Amino acid sequence: MMRSFDELYAIAVQRKGSKEAVEAHLPKAKTKAELAALPDSRWLAEMARAIFQAGFSWKVIEAKWPGFEVAFEGFEPSRVAMYGDDELARLLADKGIVRNGPKIAAVIENAAMQCGMPVGPLAVLDETALSLSVQVLDQTRSDYQAMGKTYQASAGELLVERMVKVHNRSGRAAGAGFYDYPEGAKKQLWPDLKTLFERPDAMVDIPTIQDRILYRQAVETARCLDEGVLQSVHDANIGSLFAVGFPTWTGGTMQFIYGQGIGAFEAKCAVLADQFGAGFHLTESVKATIARFKPVYES
Repeated sequence: MMRSFDELYAIAVQRKGSKEAVEAHLPKAKTKAELAALPDSRWLAEMARAIFQAGFSWKVIEAKWPGFEVAFEGFEPSRVAMYGDDELARLLADKGIVRNGPKIAAVIENAAMQCGMPVGPLAVLDETALSLSVQVLDQTRSDYQAMGKTYQASAGELLVERMVKVHNRSGRAAGAGFYDYPEGAKKQLWPDLKTLFERPDAMVDIPTIQDRILYRQAVETARCLDEGVLQSVHDANIGSLFAVGFPTWTGGTMQFIYGQGIGAFEAKCAVLADQFGAGFHLTESVKATIARFKPVYES
């Protein structure tokens, strides 16, 4: 049975000899002003400290804490939120911290929530069903074939196809996707992702990962607007925020474009297209659509 705080406090008083002795060991509570002045990195650091101390020796965690600060890059939420498999593997190999996989994943998840991202892209794919993505891919191939063409699937599409057709992992509804969904327990990344798909030679920095996530979704939204799938910037922004979990601080995918500045957005997309392929390419028609739909606000 779990004991109440009062019971634990009474035990502590008995062991230390007095309430004053117990209070002397407790941290001094910060004022509202002091709490408001704390940067986001310190909030994440304290949450991480509590996670790692749970069920573990507090003295060990305190002794290793400087190593945690280095390993998690000062607990800057915008960086930790984008940690993927490579960063998780790095942390699990770091002897300067307590290498507990579930606890490390919890820190990354907290960072993502701090940044306004409800879930990561792999979780979104699991929720919408990997099998659905494969059905779309198969239909696209058939449509291209009917036109006498061959559809060139992207690396991401081929990876999802392999997950479904080779490894029989269709998403959350099937109980297995990029995540495992143990009954009565929290979902966890499928351990075989590391052995099957990791590329030890691939070195990608965190800002580049962030750009690829944000710009790829923004480009696809602009294409939908250009093709008439979307009818307005407002629809695009609301849909991206509430349907796919695009970070709320951006205001939505189209607002992200306009917030960057159209010229800067186009230039960045050109760089990303050269590095990572046609998924970032903007046709002249899409560029014209972005310019035509740019909101004009009356002063």
